[in-house]
Amino acid sequence: ISEQYGLATEWGTYGFAPVVWSAGGSLLKDGKAAGALDAPGVVSAMRTFQSWKTYVDANTDGNAFAKGRVALSWVGHWAYPAYSK
Repeated sequence: ISEQYGLATEWGTYGFAPVVWSAGGSLLKDGKAAGALDAPGVVSAMRTFQSWKTYVDANTDGNAFAKGRVALSWVGHWAYPAYSK
């Protein structure tokens, strides 16, 4: 999940916004998170995603995929050069 960047940073929004969008939600409603991030579908999707935490490598060294510890990496496109090797 690439926790090397921290989840309370820009990465937390960038990396996990697709979960919100996939649930039909948005990050803001009328310029506020309330009414958007706490929508039932979004909460359900995020809880499901959260439940996977025990099954993932935190990837704090940035090498979980490149070193073969995981088959799938949830990170940004910037990791492609290292992954393509």
